[in-house]
Amino acid sequence: SHSGAPDNALFRLETQSLLWNQPSCGGSGPSPRFCHSACFADDLYVVFGGNGAADFSKPLGDLHWLDVRSDQWSSPEVSGEAPSPRYAHKMIYGPNQQLLVFGGMEGNTMQANPGVLYAFNMATSTWSTVQVAGTAPLERSFHTFDFIGKWGFIFAGQTPNGMSDLYILDVPNMRWARPLYEGQINVRSHASAVLQDKLVVFGGVRDKVTQTSKTIETESRISKKLFFLNVLEVKGGTAEGDFKFKLVTVGDSGVGKSCLLTRFVQDYYSDFHMSTIGVDFKTVITMVKGRLVKLQLWDTAGQERFSVVTGNYYRNSDGFVFVYDATNRASFDHVEQWLGQVQQHHECGPGIVKILVGNKTDMIGQLQVTEEEGKAKADAIGALFIATSAKTAANVDMAFLTAAQSLVETRRQQKQQPASQGSAGAGGAGGTIGSLGGPRPGPGGARGQDKAKCACAGGK
Repeated sequence: SHSGAPDNALFRLETQSLLWNQPSCGGSGPSPRFCHSACFADDLYVVFGGNGAADFSKPLGDLHWLDVRSDQWSSPEVSGEAPSPRYAHKMIYGPNQQLLVFGGMEGNTMQANPGVLYAFNMATSTWSTVQVAGTAPLERSFHTFDFIGKWGFIFAGQTPNGMSDLYILDVPNMRWARPLYEGQINVRSHASAVLQDKLVVFGGVRDKVTQTSKTIETESRISKKLFFLNVLEVKGGTAEGDFKFKLVTVGDSGVGKSCLLTRFVQDYYSDFHMSTIGVDFKTVITMVKGRLVKLQLWDTAGQERFSVVTGNYYRNSDGFVFVYDATNRASFDHVEQWLGQVQQHHECGPGIVKILVGNKTDMIGQLQVTEEEGKAKADAIGALFIATSAKTAANVDMAFLTAAQSLVETRRQQKQQPASQGSAGAGGAGGTIGSLGGPRPGPGGARGQDKAKCACAGGK
């Protein structure tokens, strides 16, 4: 519930004296509002949108700016294809005198579709929609949107399906990318700021989600976590990485092994299904715990007639990802059989990582296996459990990067390297995103072995 009324007072902090004051401004300023967006565009403080009613019933779509040299408000006459009135959106000032607006809510609900990026040309006072290559992020609200270098970083927020992620906008090339990162960023209504080449994120609301076969229960909590996102670049020529690991996916036909790999490597999903014949192979290069890691990902056929062929590829593997379909009880019951087949070709010693993945968890009304059952089976076979959806991308990166994290730590211990080595961001008691980057088009990056753009992050 909300109390009080929207406000339009302006306050200014003198950073040297750390004293607040309320300047006397001329011109016609914005009407009272909240959940608006604001940013600096050179000497102008620009305000767009927001909500003018405490019950969220009055979304706004007007644009105002304050000339900080004269403390004078003005509202330009605009033209073009403007965003609809909205609140809980975000706006940044990019190159070529353009404001970029993404996300927000028009009413009480959001549409489960990719978001539209709007641009406002400060020189011509013209709105337009921007054509952006790549898979667009879902429409969202209560997120953050910050500009660092030539990239816009959309961090977390509230989405229609509850998925909270990180997207990067390559502004010069107008291309979306969803980089790889360790951990989860389930937060909304947080605050962010740019410090040179770092993004600092604090607070917000986090959800603790409990899922059964028929319902999802959510408990909201205020976050105290502080994140630092350091934007780094991994040059070509280092593509072999510090470590190289072989991971093999195993499970029944149709559980979504190929879809998981395609989502992880290319950030792409298709409802069209064609069974893998024999084996398929993909490579990912990314940062894990501050080390450049090359992952060889093997996709094996789930049909029995290929068992002799696929068995040969189990040898010399560093880890196994056992996949079942959470809407198919039989595929869950067959996990032990797949483990037995693996053990015919691999000793599965203490240094081998096993991950149990329950896929297709987005199909809430059709689930036949609960997360509790999945966790229990994972414990029984000595595996880590992760519930995923290749369709929505939920936890897909986490499944493979969790395996990579465990393998990096094991390799470090084997080499007796100090745990503090590496270039990951600040560690600590708070939440961490760990490291981020990889084969998808990251900050100006390319896909595949020849070049990978990465960033690292840590918490405090």
